[in-house]
Amino acid sequence: MDETNEYEEMTESGIDVPVDPVEPEGEFDDEYEDDDDLDLSVVEKVIGVYVSPVRTFKALAVRPDFWSALIIISLIAIAAAMLILPKTLPLIESMVAEQLQSSPGMTEDSIPVALNAIRIMQYVQSTIGVVIGLAVAWLLGTLLIFFISLIQGLDTDFKRLLGMVPWISFVSILSQFTGVYVIMMRTLESIEQMQDMRFMRPLSLLQVIPDSVDLPVWQEALLAAIDPFYIWALIITVIALEYANRCTRTQAIVTTAIATIISLAIGASLAMLGTVMQAGAS
Repeated sequence: MDETNEYEEMTESGIDVPVDPVEPEGEFDDEYEDDDDLDLSVVEKVIGVYVSPVRTFKALAVRPDFWSALIIISLIAIAAAMLILPKTLPLIESMVAEQLQSSPGMTEDSIPVALNAIRIMQYVQSTIGVVIGLAVAWLLGTLLIFFISLIQGLDTDFKRLLGMVPWISFVSILSQFTGVYVIMMRTLESIEQMQDMRFMRPLSLLQVIPDSVDLPVWQEALLAAIDPFYIWALIITVIALEYANRCTRTQAIVTTAIATIISLAIGASLAMLGTVMQAGAS
């Protein structure tokens, strides 16, 4: 007897027939969970971001990894901060000393104590502050992408995004190192004010603007942010979001574009606010 007819006769007779559960088709995790090619070590993930991003972010979509990225990027960022600290610290100390000398309640004995405190704060900022800054930046960036994805109705997940977004920084940090290299090549005599340390991106669009052109700070911030590594990071972001949100390439591009516009607008606004605050202080 045909199995279908037998099942229909049994159900019509009032007999309870156990039904095997039907697994939903196309489940992302089930599709890749048993794929040994996606079981990557930390080293393979780091290298894969550069040479095989599709495979790497496909693996991260199944097994998100926030802490490995935080530890590695933090160590790299701390090393970069320590490299430029000998350039920035003398300038900061001289500026603070000049302000303290003009303060009415400051004595000659208290100035070295205050400078020592400033020195300690700079080292703390270059270590603990770097780690906290990265974590906060990734958290805010992930929240931004998460809400944009929700608005589009994508199959997004905050925990999954948080375990993938930090890995994009392995491309972005290359841009930071170009700036560190420029600062390292400069002499202390050529650094007279903090503005001399700003927007050090030798490959950015800002470098094509002649020095004779006086741009507003927010425009400088926008142009300084865009360089080949930034474009590379955007491409990597599209790949990451395609797997993080289980969406099409077009939807990932739209999400990346919206998040990029908002991020650039926030960066330009903060640059303008910093200029206003500095002008008010002076």
